[in-house]
Amino acid sequence: MGHRRFTAHPLALRALTVMRTSDVTPRMRRITLGGPELGAFERAGHPLAAFTSPGFDDHVKLVLAGEGPIEAVLPTQLAAGIEWVSSPALITRDYTPRRVTATELDLDFVLHASGGEAEGPAERWARAARPGDVLHVVGPKSSTLLPDDVDRVLLVGDETALPAIGRFFDERPTDAPVHAIIAIADDAARQPLATAASDRVDWVLAAPGDPAALADAVLALDDEATAGSVFAWGGAEARALLPIRRHLARTVGVPKSHTDLTGYWHRTAAPADDTASGDAEQAQPAPHVALPDSPVRWFAIRAALRLGILDALDERAADLDALARAHGVPARAIAPLLRVLADAGLVAPGPDGFGLTSAGAELVDDEHGREHFEGHEAEAALALAELDGAFRQGVPAWQLRHGETLATQAASDPAVAAALAEETAGLAYLTPALVALPLWTGARVGVGGPGAAPVIDALGDVEGAAVFALGADVEPADVASADVVVLARTLEHRTDAESLDELARVATAPLVVVIERARADELDPEAAEDALARVAVSGTGPRSADRLAQLAREVGFARLATHELGWGIEAIVFGPSPTPER
Repeated sequence: MGHRRFTAHPLALRALTVMRTSDVTPRMRRITLGGPELGAFERAGHPLAAFTSPGFDDHVKLVLAGEGPIEAVLPTQLAAGIEWVSSPALITRDYTPRRVTATELDLDFVLHASGGEAEGPAERWARAARPGDVLHVVGPKSSTLLPDDVDRVLLVGDETALPAIGRFFDERPTDAPVHAIIAIADDAARQPLATAASDRVDWVLAAPGDPAALADAVLALDDEATAGSVFAWGGAEARALLPIRRHLARTVGVPKSHTDLTGYWHRTAAPADDTASGDAEQAQPAPHVALPDSPVRWFAIRAALRLGILDALDERAADLDALARAHGVPARAIAPLLRVLADAGLVAPGPDGFGLTSAGAELVDDEHGREHFEGHEAEAALALAELDGAFRQGVPAWQLRHGETLATQAASDPAVAAALAEETAGLAYLTPALVALPLWTGARVGVGGPGAAPVIDALGDVEGAAVFALGADVEPADVASADVVVLARTLEHRTDAESLDELARVATAPLVVVIERARADELDPEAAEDALARVAVSGTGPRSADRLAQLAREVGFARLATHELGWGIEAIVFGPSPTPER
């Protein structure tokens, strides 16, 4: 996993007004937005701070309606976040603020041939936008912080990355010299950049959507261009960045903490002659590797990853016999496995044997994608095979598969505990709402659970708060010394009985804040499947705030407040109850 630093921001829905439009180049339209909600304002009774975007590659999410009124798809504003609504008409697109002042916000839109297939909903909106029109935006949710030890900067992108690259030169977040490599489909896409004498910009003229243009330019750099401590940033089509990511990591040795390459879009069709970037528009985030629709393919991919076959083919092509010898598997067994992998589009035969396709290479390099097949997520899926027996016996399917509950495993296996912590990493984006709660100033706060790290990091900045980590085995002395105990995603992988035990450990604390996913994320298309997977893991599935309050009452707690943090995550505050039920 990456270790890049970022600052999270409270999320606000803003209705901004088009002030003016202009064409930066024949292929880039600039929309200047303004209005009262760019400053501090109030929505749904919540006071919200003025718009801020300190990072050069921040992104705001445009909220559009495919059909019907825009009001039907707008998210609900919370105190320091939002809650999305579920609607088939909801369309969102991510765009980088090109210029930000106290009264204006510029967004740049790549223009494809008018009426062409490449036009997406955001581009169509930009073409039609006129002064006085209203655009709803959310964000930015976070800003990337550059490493402290940067000797030089490498910026790589296609036309969709020009807003971020241009803003980097304008605002200079570091004094280090910059080398920018920008792929454009037409000379008309060139635009002036605020370069310094030590900077260099290479414009690479390439056929629309050429997947190799950027990689060829980066791989051709001499050693001096990547000497010292390099910060490498990129934004382009996802698979076009894959060889660049590999080269920087494997050949140049740029660490993950200094690499920020983002697939802004994903090619799904052959490019037309009049498009700048295939059939995608700027900043429609690239999805991770798609899951196969066949269980046989899923098991085949899992086996190939766990055996190391896909990783070996990532290094070099190999024939059937070579793979069999290298991995100690009979050739007659590998042959049908490779055929299934070929049908899945991950490998293909060539003159030197089987090799990875671009999709296969993407999977090998995609840590999140691999987790679908060989990580904690895959183990949860495999536990579903025991679901019928689990229902009959009243125990978690995970326990039937592994012989013990997930919580018991996590207590003794650091790898399992790390997987649970990784699963909660997104909590970092919700910490502004948590920090805003009136619980921390002057308090001694003990934090435990898989999500403890981002909570400790955020609360550590609260003036007067003394924050410390609770160990895996909560000590009574730690609880006794705390004014507030925070359990960050502690209960969701536990059975009801284990959850009661965990709550009982902190029952003497004056206040306990339980942070859990208490509702489905309305934007998650797999919410129902995720709920069933959680049933397999814990035997109970997602618990609502009311269900958590019911459990807490059994150990002597009363619910004092419930705070929505966003994305279905809630912080429920408990205090001692005068009449415990247990």
